Amino acid sequence: MSFRNRLYRAGQNPKRSWLQFRLGMVIFVVGVLLLIASQRYLVALYWPAVGVVLSGFVVSMRGYWGIFANRFARVLEQRDANQINDPFADD
Repeated sequence: MSFRNRLYRAGQNPKRSWLQFRLGMVIFVVGVLLLIASQRYLVALYWPAVGVVLSGFVVSMRGYWGIFANRFARVLEQRDANQINDPFADD
């Protein structure tokens, strides 16, 4: 699968990517709050909190990849359209 096809597939649904990014950020913040709580109250929460933080980061980055892919695919499409309509291009 080419880079362009992968990019188009990842950026097909920007609303879902945005939702996934926000969900990942919420999970990340919950993990950070658990980390803070583990330092003060329950030391046993430390490693599960690290796992929650990392999970939130992964979910958020997957969503961000979809957002980035959508925007970059638009740039590529616009570049291709400009090259086709360029009167000064060498053929």
